[in-house]
Amino acid sequence: EYIMKKHKKHANLTKPNYGQFGRNEWAIIGTPCGAIQNLAYQLTKELSQDWKVSYIDADHKSADENSENDFPKDAISNGAFLEYTDKITHHRFESKAKYDFFQYRMQFNEADLVLVNGNHFKAKNQIVVIDPRKEDSLKRKLDRLTNVELILLTENVSEPFDFLKENIENFEQVKTLQLSDFQNIKQFFINKM
Repeated sequence: EYIMKKHKKHANLTKPNYGQFGRNEWAIIGTPCGAIQNLAYQLTKELSQDWKVSYIDADHKSADENSENDFPKDAISNGAFLEYTDKITHHRFESKAKYDFFQYRMQFNEADLVLVNGNHFKAKNQIVVIDPRKEDSLKRKLDRLTNVELILLTENVSEPFDFLKENIENFEQVKTLQLSDFQNIKQFFINKM
C-alpha cells in the first residue's frame, strides 16, 4: 500500500524566547541603583572577555544639572530629535523617539547577555537582591518577579523576605548566594550562557 508523505519545505525550528531586550536578559532588582551598577559593571568586566555584554539603566541625574549657561550642552536638550556623537572609543546615539520592544531588540540584537537595572526596567529573568534598604520598594514591584533565577543576600542578611517565599514561583529551586560571593555569581552566568 502506498502512503503519501506530506512534503515540508523547512525543518521544525523552535523560535527563540526573547525578552524585552534580547534572548539572555536578567534584571537585577532589590538593592539601590549604585549597588546594581557595581554588580553589573563587575560582571561586564569579567564576562565581556567571552560574550558581548550590554547594560540597561536609567539616568539618575536631573536634565537641568548639565546646564552651566543659557543653553544645555547637548543637542537633545536644545530640541534635537536625534543626536550622534563619535566618542572615539565608542559611539553614542541619543533620541527622543519612543522605543518599543522591536526597537530595543534591534539595538541589542548582537548582545549575548543583557543586564538590566530592575529598579527601572522589566526583563525576562530576574536576580533578586535581599537588601533591607529596598524591602518596601521590592514589595511594590512583585509583578516584575516573573522568572527569578537567583537570589543574592546582602551582608548581615541570612534569608529572603517572607513575602518573596510566597510570591516567587518554584522558590525552593531558586539558587541563593551571598552578594559578596562574586565568583559563584559569575559562575551562575557562565553556566546560563
